[in-house]
Amino acid sequence: MRSILTILAVLVLSVPALSNPDYLPFPVSVGDKPAVETESSDNFAVVETAVAPSAAMAVRDVEGQIIVNIFPCDETGNVKNGVQPFILLFDASTSKSVSDNMQAKQLQSGWHLANVVGGGKTSRVLFQVE
Repeated sequence: MRSILTILAVLVLSVPALSNPDYLPFPVSVGDKPAVETESSDNFAVVETAVAPSAAMAVRDVEGQIIVNIFPCDETGNVKNGVQPFILLFDASTSKSVSDNMQAKQLQSGWHLANVVGGGKTSRVLFQVE
């Protein structure tokens, strides 16, 4: 009986983890397009259509300061060694253009991997700039 209760407890506690993958603990959107889970990756969520270089990034279900590191990468999310990230800071209650980064540079066309940190958690998002 004790083992059945233990198994049930593990299953009940696992349900929230199944609904939010480790790489997307809170929702992220770029250019009003949500990052979504795909079968092609278990490491990051993907914004399925290309966005403008000035697209706004926004988050939900998290509070406080948001810190984003945006790395140029290939279409599979691989970042070359030594690449410096674009850094974006904003409050979770607002959105901010990805071109309004601390380096004051517009993102080049191509693929980018963003590590979006807020509330002690990190969402990983792959998106393409047109």
